[in-house]
Amino acid sequence: MKLSAELEKRIQECLIKVNLTDIELKASDEEHYEMSYNLNEHSINYNVKTLKNDLKEDFEDINFEDYFIIILCHEIGHVLDENLEKNHNHTMSLLDKIQQNPFAKINKKFLNDIKNNLIQNEKNAWFIASEIIDESMKKDLNKVMEKSLKDAIETANMEMELMTLKIRNAKFELENLS
Repeated sequence: MKLSAELEKRIQECLIKVNLTDIELKASDEEHYEMSYNLNEHSINYNVKTLKNDLKEDFEDINFEDYFIIILCHEIGHVLDENLEKNHNHTMSLLDKIQQNPFAKINKKFLNDIKNNLIQNEKNAWFIASEIIDESMKKDLNKVMEKSLKDAIETANMEMELMTLKIRNAKFELENLS
């Protein structure tokens, strides 16, 4: 789905404002995310269908172009977050440690650290978004941010529970092999 000329203009203005004219903005068929920053490719991928569905479901009082810009500013927040790569590397290191020794008692702490990193990354991105978005859009940004952070916390908690269950299941299977 093609973006309107007006939205394309607003996107370019937003990227120029934060000196990110080198980032690639790509339409994606991936429907799990409205928009996401790819650290390795230095690109922001978006899915118009998912954006429109989420907008209709959660924020009917916000128009599509404003919603797109709000979510874009959030993703720009990830790009500009000086701690993102460090948090990402730390998270990957913790996941490696868990995989190397899935039954270590310390894994609960590692899982909690991973969860906290994920949530902090989202908070950082929203804080940066609130600093760069036009003043006229801050009320709508705050609505979207509040729901997004609530969802991020719920998702992080569920992901950690799932990882814990996988570890317990693997341990149970090993114990019952003997």
